[in-house]
Amino acid sequence: MIKIISLLIVIVLFTNCGPTCQELIERNFRNKEYNLIILGKDYNTRDIIFYGRDISGKLDTFVEGGFKDIYDVASIGDSIKKQKGKTTVYLVKKDTVLEFPCYCGQSKIE
Repeated sequence: MIKIISLLIVIVLFTNCGPTCQELIERNFRNKEYNLIILGKDYNTRDIIFYGRDISGKLDTFVEGGFKDIYDVASIGDSIKKQKGKTTVYLVKKDTVLEFPCYCGQSKIE
């Protein structure tokens, strides 16, 4: 009986100890800034990856999860832009600017 109670206490203590989606966005994503012209793209099981140059000519990389929609429509020569403090990513094509808001599940993060 004591083993069962101890096991339940351990489960309760270690459940939900990880950061939530909202916390990860606030801590990691919101403070990033991107402004690059896409020179190449790739993906792994979790993230999409865009290789490019920023406006000063330095090589830069966009590596983020949850933006598969951008990967599908982005082409070499397009630009990826994201302002520091914001959560929306913009894909600038020759004649169009596409907006990709950040989501946690079904909730849009402003």
